[in-house]
Amino acid sequence: MNAMWTQAQNSLIFLGDNWMSLIARLLALIVVLIVTVPVSRWAERVTERFFVARGKKDGLPTAQSQHAATIGTMLGSVARFLVWVLSVGVCLGILGLNTAVTSLLTAAGIGGLAIGFGAQKIIQDVFAGLMLLMDKPCVVGDMVRIGAVTGIVRAIRMRMMVVESADGETHMIPNGTIGVVTNLFGSFGLAAVEINIGVDKEYDEIRRLLAESALTALKDNPHVIGEPVVLGITALTPSIMTFRTECKTKPALQSDVERIIRAEQLAALKKAGFV
Repeated sequence: MNAMWTQAQNSLIFLGDNWMSLIARLLALIVVLIVTVPVSRWAERVTERFFVARGKKDGLPTAQSQHAATIGTMLGSVARFLVWVLSVGVCLGILGLNTAVTSLLTAAGIGGLAIGFGAQKIIQDVFAGLMLLMDKPCVVGDMVRIGAVTGIVRAIRMRMMVVESADGETHMIPNGTIGVVTNLFGSFGLAAVEINIGVDKEYDEIRRLLAESALTALKDNPHVIGEPVVLGITALTPSIMTFRTECKTKPALQSDVERIIRAEQLAALKKAGFV
């Protein structure tokens, strides 16, 4: 380290003794910095636009195109950072601090290794974030279930995933802690409604009412796939029998459909005097 600072001081003394060289180097520094600003922005924009254009060219669905844009934004920032790192290296070379730079990088490498041992959790989160971006178990806008958290993915960052639940709460989940990701935006959802009725009631009449009311409730409903089906009794106790109605829905819309079916079936049973 002493040798590094000695060389830096000698270089500055040399520059002070040679005004022409000093002016030339200052002009070179100004030119490098002036060029770096637009080049860094250009590198960032080109990287982002490449991924966005690639998504549109391949005709990717909206969610996947958003994923491509997310990757483009992240890599664009990396490209801009690398341009500035290169620019700083050129500037230090102009000042004649090449050996100092080498020593500084060596020291930074040793320090980085020490920091790495103390920041294993951060490194784990970042690595897991890269795996999430590569494997794509979900993208921004998907509804997911991660452990006890269920909600919409608002962002996938390098260290964490941001999920907004139905009650408006925002959950910051470290990528390194994410185990099983259940993507509720699959090919379909399944609405399932269970209603308990006393065993002394007429089975066939109850099943007919449940089927008719479910069909009425979901008539022309754009969220359902196919017709609802009453499975019959799915649970039985000495005093209660449980009827289950199922219907396929579009992804993540099963809860809305369940509420509609439940309300219509309850109204039909009340009107018939079963509840």
